Amino acid sequence: MRALYKIIHANSLTKFGRVEQRIVDEDCWMSEQGHKIAIISPVHSPLYQKAKRCEFSVYPVSFKKRNTLNEFRKLIDIFNNEQPYAVHAHGYQGSYMTLKAARNASVSCRVLNIHKKEQVTGSLFVKKSLSGLSHYVFSGSE
Repeated sequence: MRALYKIIHANSLTKFGRVEQRIVDEDCWMSEQGHKIAIISPVHSPLYQKAKRCEFSVYPVSFKKRNTLNEFRKLIDIFNNEQPYAVHAHGYQGSYMTLKAARNASVSCRVLNIHKKEQVTGSLFVKKSLSGLSHYVFSGSE
């Protein structure tokens, strides 16, 4: 089966909750449809371990502030090497760096998914992510 799209999901959280389970479920489904999937996550996170067991390509990135410049360069290298069609960043933490690196690597489709029910306000992060870093923003809010 040929791969239709190469999709990279990035999540900086080290816990495993509903969001991370949904990422795994969606990625398994997309993989069954022929898409090539990769996950960027902290190496000790349950998402990283589950993605590895599902035989997805996995890339360890800690998303810690003290490593920002090195990790930003690492993300650009990942995107340049993988040449994904889409990068899908989840949540606030780490998304700005992920989407900015994806833009610098000329990724065709950049998606931000904010997993909260409250209304997404006009915060500086959201304004920056909406103005050129992501093509689409999804949220649970109205």
